[in-house]
Amino acid sequence: MTVNIGRRELLAAFGGAAVAWSLAARAQQPAMPVRRVGVLLASSETDSEGQARIGALRQGLQELGWSEGRNLKIDYRWTGGDDIRARAYAAELVASQPDAIFAAPSSALASVQRATRTIPIVFAQISDPVGAGFVASLAHPGGNITGFALFEFAIGAKWLELLKQIAPSVMRVAAIYDPATPSAYGFLPMIEAAGRSFGVDVIIHAVHDTTEIERVIIKSTKKTLQLIMRDLHISPYSQMVKLYGDARMIDQPPSAMTPTLVGSWRKITTSACANKYPEKISFAVGTYSGTRGPGQPFVWWDAGIYRVEDETTLVLGTATDELVAYKIQLSTDRLDVTDADGCRFSYQREKPVR
Repeated sequence: MTVNIGRRELLAAFGGAAVAWSLAARAQQPAMPVRRVGVLLASSETDSEGQARIGALRQGLQELGWSEGRNLKIDYRWTGGDDIRARAYAAELVASQPDAIFAAPSSALASVQRATRTIPIVFAQISDPVGAGFVASLAHPGGNITGFALFEFAIGAKWLELLKQIAPSVMRVAAIYDPATPSAYGFLPMIEAAGRSFGVDVIIHAVHDTTEIERVIIKSTKKTLQLIMRDLHISPYSQMVKLYGDARMIDQPPSAMTPTLVGSWRKITTSACANKYPEKISFAVGTYSGTRGPGQPFVWWDAGIYRVEDETTLVLGTATDELVAYKIQLSTDRLDVTDADGCRFSYQREKPVR
């Protein structure tokens, strides 16, 4: 009989075998009624992919004779991409003195490695365990850590090649990575080298949280694709996809009102609250740029993306790279705006539509 199994399940099952090997080794010592395994994952507990990996791990252990509630207790910790939480949870698991610890990916493994040099650790989803200093070599890992490498750094060039095949006209790519993930520094040179080969300008962005991911996406132009590194576990991929869809408004069909807004506008309001908004503003389809007037060291609308959501709502990327909604009244030659603080100001079209 042939059994079909996905790579995710296969890796986790292998991980289960390695964990079981550690348990069996300790079982040769004076018997304990129940063995304990600590699990530290960088994803969120609500992440479907993380749950699938845990399910495969349980199945692998069960097939090797280790079942929760019978001879095995598993303590789970989910960091949700928070490095501080990862260090705290790693310390908790080590303090509980488990027989083995399973950690994935690099950020979680690094936290566990710092916490113990004696408890057996099994890893998965690690791109470069040798280069990251987790093991001495793949053949002879040494120490208390063993596990499975995910893939080689050369795959980074393939990622860019695939993007170029999907969108041949794209000339700029933003590579988004988590600096807390050691393997990222192996992939980035490969991606940059591939960019030179394909004539693509690769822009590197280090991000530490979901807010920074959104800012990178907002600042990208319509001719930029995002390459989100696979070891990025700051937030669940489903949430990142939603962020991308929310922020990349310029890739959506423009609102029927957008042509009315396109053009150059001059501010005609002189109130104090309106001083943070540009003296002039120019709208293209999906993007805008603001021009400061005399005595304006800073303007809230400098440049970015926008979308007219409906007849009374303008959503616009501000100077802090946040998407902010404004109430508007738009006619052929006049734009009236009200911000969240109740400030009302107006712009007059400089060049009427002909």
